[in-house]
Amino acid sequence: MDLTPTVFSIETCVEDALSPVTELAARKGLDLGYVIDPEVPPRIVADQDRVRQVLLNLLSNGVKFTDTGEVSVHVTVRSRGHRAAIVVRVRDSGCGIPEDQQQKLFQRFSRIDSSAARRHSGAGLGLAISERLSRLLGGSLRVDSVAGGGATFTFEFLADAAPARSRSGP
Repeated sequence: MDLTPTVFSIETCVEDALSPVTELAARKGLDLGYVIDPEVPPRIVADQDRVRQVLLNLLSNGVKFTDTGEVSVHVTVRSRGHRAAIVVRVRDSGCGIPEDQQQKLFQRFSRIDSSAARRHSGAGLGLAISERLSRLLGGSLRVDSVAGGGATFTFEFLADAAPARSRSGP
């Protein structure tokens, strides 16, 4: 799998990933939103399609497994040498994931064994693919959760700040 780096706005990418889950979140009465720290460069260079794919998967799962409350995205940045590590946390107030089941989340065709998971369909590929894409993007994907206490998925990837736009004209 090859990466195709492009210049893009992380804010637009987050909004594009939120768009497909907005209707379901509204039907469930969930609050859905995002915060981007001011230190995050307004335009970055990375594979926008892969970043959006991971975000969409995390948001879809968050909305799917949350019956009340919220699903939120928080984007921060930290320096990692000459590149920036963009850190995206997708937090939900859903059913949570027992600690002994969390590693199964990132294995292909594996699903956790809980009543909430059994209520929802899926092949068990989304998080495995997202984890692989995270590594391909120079980062990682991890989960922090307790049963009944929601979940926070932290997706990290490397990006460069986009060069300033040049002004053309006389």
